Amino acid sequence: MPKDRKFKEPLVSIVTTAYKNERFNQKYFDSVNNQSYPNIEVIFVDSLSPDNTVVDAQKRIKRGQVVVSPTNAGCAAGNNLGVLNATGKYIFLLGPDTWTDPKCVELLVKAAEKDDEQIYTARQMTYDGKEFISCGIAADIFGYPARTYSRDGKKRLKKIFYADGTSVFMKRENYIKIGMMDEVTFLFAEDVDLSWKAHLMGMSVIPVFDSVIYHFSGGSVGIGGYPNPKEKYVTNSKRRFLAERNIIRNILKNYSVWNVWWILLYYFCINIVEAVALVLTGQASSAYNSYFRAYVWNIKNIKSTFSKRKQIQQIRTVGDIEVMKNMYFLPHKILAFLELGVPKVTK
Repeated sequence: MPKDRKFKEPLVSIVTTAYKNERFNQKYFDSVNNQSYPNIEVIFVDSLSPDNTVVDAQKRIKRGQVVVSPTNAGCAAGNNLGVLNATGKYIFLLGPDTWTDPKCVELLVKAAEKDDEQIYTARQMTYDGKEFISCGIAADIFGYPARTYSRDGKKRLKKIFYADGTSVFMKRENYIKIGMMDEVTFLFAEDVDLSWKAHLMGMSVIPVFDSVIYHFSGGSVGIGGYPNPKEKYVTNSKRRFLAERNIIRNILKNYSVWNVWWILLYYFCINIVEAVALVLTGQASSAYNSYFRAYVWNIKNIKSTFSKRKQIQQIRTVGDIEVMKNMYFLPHKILAFLELGVPKVTK
């Protein structure tokens, strides 16, 4: 291999947003520092961690920089800050609680160099490498995630709509062009929104199955892979609130005026059914905290949402019908309910 190979290969900026990540730092940095791909910089953004995440990261980082965010504004804002500090042709949004296969970046670059106008995503396995999580995720017309692969990951069941935020590989200029991540979302569904906006600009999300990352928290989410029907689905009110809040915001921002109202009404009816199910199972407070608060928040923040909507609708080049070809009309919440039952929503 030529000594100057790294000067011939496009620079890849690995962008990671972290909070209280000290226990994951060693494995994360060991793997990104030892990638087979030679031309890498790491932009490690810390969201005001109260532990030793920053000090530890500064000791371990070899190529790149540790950026300390002025506030803990969430994953979306952290990623945007990281991208603005990045200098690579490509950015690789990588979760902090991950470790990567040595050829992970090399294989993503190889795929992207054939068509650099798309979004690429690596295969996610659980942190111990024993179970498949995802390699791109399907969604219904609300942007709600669907089970995309068989449990072992060997068979893809549905079309891919978005790249999970733990593994997003794309040109930096395209990330900025589509408006970056929506910082108001803070956390959850910000990755759906990013890929949705990419679809509106004519891009696609392409899985790179041979490129592998190992993700700690992804295994407990049950997205992308096929969850065990014998296990009770457990979530919490804060997570449910943020997810519902952001899904509603995404619908309001990304659909044309002809479709936004009936789709939002359709989703509202589904939420009513979900809320009633929680009430009937003795979880009335969870129904209030998860659903009622999500709609109240969107009403209060409608001005911000419409401002973002205006930006998105002005730059889009693809119509809703074309984008919806990559989505599913049947609500995947119904399929999840039929398989897993009413979720247990904790405080």
